[in-house]
Amino acid sequence: CRFGMGPQLLSLSGALHEDRTWEGRAEATSLDVTILGDFLTGPMYPRGQLTATVSVGGSPAAPTMDAEWYLRDLIYDRFELSLFEGSATYADGMLTLPQWDLESFGNHMTVAGSAPLEVGVEDGALRVARPDLPMSLTLKTEEFDISFASLLFPSVSEASGKALIDLTINGTSLHPNLVGRVQMPD
Repeated sequence: CRFGMGPQLLSLSGALHEDRTWEGRAEATSLDVTILGDFLTGPMYPRGQLTATVSVGGSPAAPTMDAEWYLRDLIYDRFELSLFEGSATYADGMLTLPQWDLESFGNHMTVAGSAPLEVGVEDGALRVARPDLPMSLTLKTEEFDISFASLLFPSVSEASGKALIDLTINGTSLHPNLVGRVQMPD
């Protein structure tokens, strides 16, 4: 199926095979994410432009997924990202994030790593669980402007300065260990 309106394009294809395996692909080009508002609760609707490719395989009980995306100018309530670019793979109960690049309020952050995640469809319902298995994620920033902290944390009335953040999250998904440093030179 192909749907389009102006520069927006959404293409979907897929098949469910007799051996209970499936394969599918979705491609979005300059898709206005406002249409996702119907799937979210509350009066606020997200805004932004999404270009993405997602491929699925495996079976409903044991799916695989490869995804790449470029999302720009995402605004949802008080949350704003000028850029969210990345990719992810999912197979054998592991979500792998090669690198996510995020920009918000002039700040750039990268996230990478892997974490256990159980995803499947059983009896027509989506099942998502975090098993207590090893994980490893990193989060890094350079000259991160902390002045917008009051938008994320209402208890912070004012903040200023720059921070260098280098964090690693290891351990398990239910018992994570956070190790790293936050330096604030000014």
